[in-house]
Amino acid sequence: QIHSKSVMSKVLWPAAVPLAKWLAAVDGCDRLLELGCGAALGGISFAKAKGRLVVLTDCDERVLELARMNAELNSLSSYEVRPLELGCLDETMAIVAEYGKFPLVVGSDIIFEPGQVSRLLSAVDRLLDSD
Repeated sequence: QIHSKSVMSKVLWPAAVPLAKWLAAVDGCDRLLELGCGAALGGISFAKAKGRLVVLTDCDERVLELARMNAELNSLSSYEVRPLELGCLDETMAIVAEYGKFPLVVGSDIIFEPGQVSRLLSAVDRLLDSD
């Protein structure tokens, strides 16, 4: 196996940079949830540019600590870090209960195994405010 969970979450994947640039420029969004945030480049770019709440999620507690450290290094004032394993209904619904549904849910380079697509779609369906 090429990818392991511990490696996947600690790599700045190629899609992270264009996502971060896009999020820094996005308009009309008051909150963001980032799935599989890794180092949290996208969420940090959004929060720094917009001064809005970003909720950073990942399935690995060590990666969440990295995201937390990066958010602090970038002096973010409006961020939260939450564990979220795609497919875990309890974690997904706890986030919805605390924050409501989000106008924008993003993630990049987060699908590495065949079964993850359906879990991702299920999570996005529950987390994204489609109104």
